[in-house]
Amino acid sequence: MQPQIITVAELRMRLLDELNKLDDNDQIMFGGGQLSLHRLKNRCPINGPQIFDIEFNEAFKVTAEP
Repeated sequence: MQPQIITVAELRMRLLDELNKLDDNDQIMFGGGQLSLHRLKNRCPINGPQIFDIEFNEAFKVTAEP
């Protein structure tokens, strides 16, 4: 399975206008509240466009294999 990747331009197009409409006190949840934002990790290659991974923490522990 290929990783699901979008460019920063696509992310900006999808989110920037919406984020700019929000007040600083508005809240955002991830995955229906099951995830928390962990970090933005640079997984860049030596040459070419940089690749970043937005990492999340799970609010639950997976105990069984699918």
